[in-house]
Amino acid sequence: MAELVSKRYATAFFEVAKESGKLDAYVSEFDRFMVHFGEAERVMLENCIAKADKAKIIDCMQLEDFMHSFAMLLLQKGRLDLVYEIKKEFDFLVGEERGVARALVTSATELSDEEVSALKKNLEKATGLSLEIDLEIDESIIGGLVIKMKDKVLDCSVKSRLENMLQSIREIK
Repeated sequence: MAELVSKRYATAFFEVAKESGKLDAYVSEFDRFMVHFGEAERVMLENCIAKADKAKIIDCMQLEDFMHSFAMLLLQKGRLDLVYEIKKEFDFLVGEERGVARALVTSATELSDEEVSALKKNLEKATGLSLEIDLEIDESIIGGLVIKMKDKVLDCSVKSRLENMLQSIREIK
C-alpha cells in the first residue's frame, strides 16, 4: 500500500515538474529538501510533535514555492514518513525521462569494479537503456545476484535456487 501511495505522489510531482518545463529545478529543489529533511528527520517523523510545529520547520527550510507546497501537502496528508520512497520513485521517473534507468543489484559479497562494469554493460545491452547501478550486500542470499529494475526482479541467488529445490522435493512427496 505504501509503495502505491509513494508512486502516486511521486508521479504527480513529476508530472507537474515536467509540465512546468523546469524539471531540473524540481530535481535540484527536491534534493535540497531531502538534505533539510534528513537533518530534521527525527522531529518530522515523531507523532507527538504537532503538525503546526513541523510546518514551521518546513517554513524555515526556505524552499521554492513548488517544493514548499509539496512538503506541506505531505505533512497535511500524514505522508512525510513516505518521503524517501517518494524521492526514490521521483528519481526513477526523472531517470526514465532522461533515458537512464536504475538497477539495484544485491550480492552476497562485494563486487569488484570489473564485475560491476561487466554487469552494467550486459544489463544495458539487454535492456537497451543507460543504467545507473546501486549496489547492496546481503549475505543471506549466499551467492549469485538479485537484480531489481522498476517492478521487475531477476533472482539468480543461491538462496532462491535452494528454496526452489526444496519446494520441488516437497512436491514429490
